[in-house]
Amino acid sequence: TFTVTASPAPATPLTVSLSVTQSGTYAASGTTGTKTVTIPTSGSTTYTVATVDDSTDEANGSVTVTVQTGNGYTVGSSNTATVNVADDDNPSQVISDPASDLDAPAPESPTVKVLPDGRVLVGWPEKAGVSSYLIRAISGGFVHPTRWVYNYEKNWYIFDGLPNGTWIIQIFTPRWSPVTGWLIVTVP
Repeated sequence: TFTVTASPAPATPLTVSLSVTQSGTYAASGTTGTKTVTIPTSGSTTYTVATVDDSTDEANGSVTVTVQTGNGYTVGSSNTATVNVADDDNPSQVISDPASDLDAPAPESPTVKVLPDGRVLVGWPEKAGVSSYLIRAISGGFVHPTRWVYNYEKNWYIFDGLPNGTWIIQIFTPRWSPVTGWLIVTVP
C-alpha cells in the first residue's frame, strides 16, 4: 500500500496519474501500468497494488509507484516509492547431475541415498564393456517397475515415487550378473 499526498490539500477531489511497475512477477494481473487515484479534500489517500501468492520459488522483487505529471497539480521531488516483495516459497529440488550427490563420482561399490525430496539415488561402479544395467527395487513382495538404465558415462539412477518403507535395490548387467550385492534403503 502506498500513500499519495497533495500539499496543500485540494479544494475539490484531485485525480492523479500513477505509473505502477514491478521487478519480478508479484503484482496481480492488471495492476501495473498507468493508473489513477483520487486525492480527497483531506489531502491524502492510499493506493494498494495487489500481489499474487503462488507456489513458485523465485527471486525477491519489488513494486514501484511513481506520480506522473498531469492537469491541476505539480509533481514534487518525492514522487516515487518502492515496496520490496519477498518470495515465501520453498525452493524446488534441482539436480543437474545427480551423480554429484553420491559419496564419490565413481563409487567402488554401489551407493544409495534418499534425496531431500524423497527420491532415491542409486550409483554403482562401472563395469568394462557394459553399456546398460537393470535396476529394480523390491519391498515386501512389491516390485517397483524394473528399469533398464543405459550407462553412456553415467552410472546412476533415480527412483521417483518409491512408497515409504524398506526397499532392496538390485543392480544387474544385461546377463543378470550382479554388479555387486544388494542395497537396502529405507524411504521415510
